[in-house]
Amino acid sequence: MTQPHVAPGQPPGASSLGGYDGPDATIVTLGDVDAWRAVDAGPVLVVDDHCSPIDAARAVRGVLDGRDLVVAGAPVADTVKAVEGGLVVATADRETLMALRPPIAVSLRLAALVDPPVAGALVAWVERCRSLGDVDVIAVDG
Repeated sequence: MTQPHVAPGQPPGASSLGGYDGPDATIVTLGDVDAWRAVDAGPVLVVDDHCSPIDAARAVRGVLDGRDLVVAGAPVADTVKAVEGGLVVATADRETLMALRPPIAVSLRLAALVDPPVAGALVAWVERCRSLGDVDVIAVDG
């Protein structure tokens, strides 16, 4: 399977991020295991339909600056409660929380060490990556 490869100023491939005009990156759609395994050039940019091209370019630049993984984190707007035994025991401080989401930029080195991220398990995947390399969360609008 050929990977879409986006270069600045060129139109993205069919499965890549529309409007992306950042540094060269191999584009992989979230959850596409075959595309992940076929990557032979980095950094790898993992996207979904809700990614911002500007945030994607920031993430790729973070990897080019030496990080192994850069992931977007949006402020949490919902009230989050801790529950024990069916009872609410605490309310989490939203100021200390972020919701992780694509875009995700990954170094080729780290991409070779881990399976691709999948929807619904992104936090656990980022924690696994944190044990293997330098991880950064960039703040994005919700």
